[in-house]
Amino acid sequence: MRATRFKTRRARVLESLGALEADAVIVTHLPNVRYLTGFSGTAGILVLESVQEPVFITDSRYVSQSKEEIGELPIRKVVGSYDETLARYARDRAYRTLAYEEAHCPVSRLRFLESSLPETTRLMGCQGLVESLRAVKDEEEVERLERAARGLEPTVDSLRDEIRAGVSERNVAAELDYRLRHNGYDKTAFDTIVASGPRSALPHGRPTDRRFEPGDLVVIDFGGVMDGYASDVTRTFSVGEPSPEARRIYDIVREAQRAAIAAIHPGIEAQKVDRAARDVIESANLGEFFGHGTGHGIGLEVHESPWISPGRAERLQAGMVFTVEPGIYIPGQGGVRLEDDVVVTKEGCRLLSRAEKALQEFSWVCYV
Repeated sequence: MRATRFKTRRARVLESLGALEADAVIVTHLPNVRYLTGFSGTAGILVLESVQEPVFITDSRYVSQSKEEIGELPIRKVVGSYDETLARYARDRAYRTLAYEEAHCPVSRLRFLESSLPETTRLMGCQGLVESLRAVKDEEEVERLERAARGLEPTVDSLRDEIRAGVSERNVAAELDYRLRHNGYDKTAFDTIVASGPRSALPHGRPTDRRFEPGDLVVIDFGGVMDGYASDVTRTFSVGEPSPEARRIYDIVREAQRAAIAAIHPGIEAQKVDRAARDVIESANLGEFFGHGTGHGIGLEVHESPWISPGRAERLQAGMVFTVEPGIYIPGQGGVRLEDDVVVTKEGCRLLSRAEKALQEFSWVCYV
């Protein structure tokens, strides 16, 4: 079943490749390689063509691993360098048109191939050949994403006693990263964000030695990778009793998130989900303090298609998984962001990162 799944995915890429009238495509972006083969290492190139079986190029560090992970696909060991091995293989195959992933091909590799391949071989850049397929998850992928998402809530809940006056942002981030590993995650999905007090107005504020003070808002944005799939949530806490203004901003962001989630269904344009959240914040005359998009896809990468942002006309499909994360950030004062992971269903959407009931709660963490 596993081998069949990867073979089906490769066949779908080949359909697009045929439309481009290319003989083969070089897949170098490692999340795409993993999606098409199951290979989880950090170096490898897949050459995919319709005339014969794909060939996987890797070096001595990963030959044994690739044999275990990609099954019966032919493996070519690197001799010299990856680029030299790739060029030799392409010359042997005498491709007329060889496609490459434009967004993931270094200029140095492209120049080497241009100088190493015969004039009869045309190199053609392509965009989103694999990413467009990855945007819609199958049932197994959704299950992995849900496992990765559901473990985040208890992990951050276990840190409640650490969110108190005198504790530093850096210490909370380090403890959170440790607990993710301890709770079964392979690694963090990105550098954990902990931003407190005035620094909570920085959407991507990295943790510093600043210590929490009474009345601070604390934005914690974190995620973990489990079985290769990422998760990403944000929670906002208060150190002690939140001020009336902090409560007001929190309520607005919470309502914006609810509005966006309620708007999700197959066929809706991504920008309209963003607009649902943005309307709530703009109606409170705080639109200038919400500068980023409402969400982004998650999967083998923590940031991938679809993008839930202004100007994105892509229509959502059942099986797409992405974040919903509106926020308000007032410079010099503080910020609030709430983020959860959802999957589009045939009827609407379903929360992956926490139970629906939890979304209805006013979940301040107060220490007095």
